[in-house]
Amino acid sequence: MLKKLTAVLFSLLLCCCMIVPVAAQITASIIDEADLLLSNEITLLEETASDLKERYGIQAVILTVNSLNGIQAQDYADDYYDNAGYEDDGVLFLLAMTEREWYISTSGSLIYA
Repeated sequence: MLKKLTAVLFSLLLCCCMIVPVAAQITASIIDEADLLLSNEITLLEETASDLKERYGIQAVILTVNSLNGIQAQDYADDYYDNAGYEDDGVLFLLAMTEREWYISTSGSLIYA
């Protein structure tokens, strides 16, 4: 009986641990992994992105990375936006320093805008 109870409690604990990463998805609008922006620039851009979200209901994201790690810029930007938990309607600007590439990914109604 004790083994069954322990197994049930462990299963519940494991399920709770699997839920936490979903709730902790990235929703920041400015992700400066390449460390290009100053803190005041990030703050200003975050405020602008927040204003766009409030006024137009769209998610605006800026992502800087050091490298695309062999992935095409379009695939990297599209996958990042789709997997990070952003709004359905949005735009992501990607800047990759090593490859010296950039890409603008759109989602939802902004695909046609």
